[in-house]
Amino acid sequence: MATDYKFRITAQDKTKGAFNSVNKNVNSTTKAMKKLAGAFAGAFAVSKLVQFTNESIKLADEVGKTADKLGVTTDFLQKMQFAAEQTGIATNTLNMGLQRFTRRVAEARNGTGEAKAALEQLGIALNDSEGNARSIDDILADVSDGLANTADSGEKVRLAFKFFDSEGVALVSTLGQGSEA
Repeated sequence: MATDYKFRITAQDKTKGAFNSVNKNVNSTTKAMKKLAGAFAGAFAVSKLVQFTNESIKLADEVGKTADKLGVTTDFLQKMQFAAEQTGIATNTLNMGLQRFTRRVAEARNGTGEAKAALEQLGIALNDSEGNARSIDDILADVSDGLANTADSGEKVRLAFKFFDSEGVALVSTLGQGSEA
């Protein structure tokens, strides 16, 4: 005799609570990580700002020291450095050329040196109407205009070499456009 038995099996899902707890922990961990990432980003931004500030101070110090050494204003030197960079000339090349130019103008004031005849050729006065020495800034502006008004490219190179030595050839593109440029 066979007996048929029917069983009813019921299951209760007890994992739902556990999964909800895990999800809650994952969500709070995600929020904490986002806050931590924000803090790291903030710290990174502050670090970059401090680095930028330090580099700016160092650059300003270098410009100030170079301007003092050359006897020009920092404003003038920064404008010249910008113009040089725009025409593909390295800052060091410009600074060396200006150093040589300053020395050669001083020699010309003493009646000697490489630049004396070139300054005379371009009609550039070293002193103002009262006999005071004109600034290097003003003399350089006149040289730049003189180079811009020189039609022959070979003559521009020759004159630039007289004023700036070997850096003069590189500076022809910067100065040969005139003082306004």
